[in-house]
Amino acid sequence: MNTTTRTSSFRRGLVGLGLFAALLFAVLVICAPKAQAYVVDSGNCGAQGDNVKWSLDSDGVLTISGKGEMVDYYGSLEPPWDNYSGKIKKGIIKNGVTYIGQYALSYNGTLTSVTIPKSVTSIGNYAFTNSNSLTSVTIPSNVTSIGGGAFWDCSSLKSVTIPDSVTSIGFSAFEYCTSLTAVKIPNSVTSIENKTFCGCKSLASVTIPKSVTRIGDYAFEFCNNLTSVTIPNSVTSLGEGAFSWCDSLITVKILNPNCELASNAFYRTSTTIHGYEGSTAQAYANETDKKFVALCSHTLGSTVYTKRATPTANGMTYKKCTLCGENVKVSTIPKVSTIKLSKTSYIYIGKARTPTVIIKDSKGNALKKNTDYKVKYASGRTECGKYAVKVVFMGNYAGKKTLKFNIKLGKVTGITQKDTKGIYLTWNKVTGATRYEVWVYKEGYSKPKCVKSSTERWIGNTRIEAGRTMKMQIRAVRVLPDGSETYSAVIYTATAK
Repeated sequence: MNTTTRTSSFRRGLVGLGLFAALLFAVLVICAPKAQAYVVDSGNCGAQGDNVKWSLDSDGVLTISGKGEMVDYYGSLEPPWDNYSGKIKKGIIKNGVTYIGQYALSYNGTLTSVTIPKSVTSIGNYAFTNSNSLTSVTIPSNVTSIGGGAFWDCSSLKSVTIPDSVTSIGFSAFEYCTSLTAVKIPNSVTSIENKTFCGCKSLASVTIPKSVTRIGDYAFEFCNNLTSVTIPNSVTSLGEGAFSWCDSLITVKILNPNCELASNAFYRTSTTIHGYEGSTAQAYANETDKKFVALCSHTLGSTVYTKRATPTANGMTYKKCTLCGENVKVSTIPKVSTIKLSKTSYIYIGKARTPTVIIKDSKGNALKKNTDYKVKYASGRTECGKYAVKVVFMGNYAGKKTLKFNIKLGKVTGITQKDTKGIYLTWNKVTGATRYEVWVYKEGYSKPKCVKSSTERWIGNTRIEAGRTMKMQIRAVRVLPDGSETYSAVIYTATAK
């Protein structure tokens, strides 16, 4: 072999060794266990001191736990984790905390998610202010109050779920949430406070419920993407600049003919006001040079259109207006809330079992069989086993549901120990039992062992010394038509005489 060949082979060897080393390093990096997070700092943050505690770990997870309310932070009193505000990525509030304090997680630009437990009933003022990396938040079903400025300037917040439990949403609560696209205000809220959604420039849809009686000053100012809004009949006043500078707002329906409108409620908008003839909405349109379109007072015909209710949603009945052709809502059909059987477990008696189907709507009214629903029972229903009951809704209701019940063999009863030497037991007959088995828990065995299988209803042993106890399982067994077996069992401990 010449020198050139040896040199080439040596170089190839070095290259191969280098590739192997690189591959080995990559495998070690990928398979290396992730370093466990450790606590960076911790302390108290409760309204009563140590009733609520906090800890921050090296992964940027801030955990708040305990029972009761957090302390409010304002003025010179800052959250103890304030020095880490650029490192907090996730907030976890544990179940037991009932109140999120003022400014608790405000000005945390790196906070991307927060978990709020069901124990929380109130969110304090400015609790999450300027946490502009927070993209979504779910407010749990026990919260009744969202404080003023709670989510002010959370500019990345795209969605928020507000439950029906909330009765109060404070001023500026979602002001300048510039990424928020839609919001449904629950029908438990009675007032939309000043600047609640001011500056939500991406907001394209808002549902104002019939519970609201007042819309405050500048509540929806600068909602540049909002194209239409319906103000329900319940609203009695519309504040200063409530929808001012809403550049895309084209259609506004005002259903209360006596609603008080501030003079600049729709300032710098090209809105067309829809309202009733002779209403304050018409007077406002005339005074502010807005186009006005009269709403139809509706003369309802006899034709009824029904949107059927389901177990998850209310239904509606409509009648068509003979003047404008619009389908006008006449009434609500409450959704189905209760679907159950009167009984779901029976003891075998050799006769067919037929549990009653109980169905009620969300108002507690019972639905009528063969008018609102039909029922089909599985055939047989005499033998031990599981059976289905199929419910199919009809009329004003849609959907179906399958319920189940079972028939099982009765347990052995009336176990009596005779007054004889050792242990001698008898028991009552079980309807449908093919035979009886006695299983004894013997010392040294992890499971009981069958010592007798017979149609007889007794077990005895006279050789057991007095005072000794014996734990046993007495089974009633039934052989089913297909050859399989079912049984019921009771545990009994006897003491030898």
